[in-house]
Amino acid sequence: MWFTLWLLCPLVGLAAARTRGFSLIWGAIGGILLGPLAVLMFFVSSVGLDEDAKTCPHCAELIKRAAVVCRHCLRNVPESPAALAQEIQEVRLGPKTIGAVAILFLFVSVAVFLAVMAGVR
Repeated sequence: MWFTLWLLCPLVGLAAARTRGFSLIWGAIGGILLGPLAVLMFFVSSVGLDEDAKTCPHCAELIKRAAVVCRHCLRNVPESPAALAQEIQEVRLGPKTIGAVAILFLFVSVAVFLAVMAGVR
């Protein structure tokens, strides 16, 4: 009987992965590995889901639909995808910043190389 129950667990993993938007393969593997615990986790985890919730576009945590600031990452939650695209555009690094980082990386790489070569002798 336990073996039959254990064979049904991948189906529960598939259902959980499909409803939550995860990979079906990983859902089945999780169902196999967790066994009967997967069944319990599936039914318990769906109890607290709120219909008036959405995910934060920055940290992917569950927040209330009316939230203006995410309580997890403390960033502003944009009203629309266009507002999110504009916010991402404002945060982008300019070419001067990227050049400065590249030069800093070059100096650090040379310093590490010289330190390693000095230790070899």
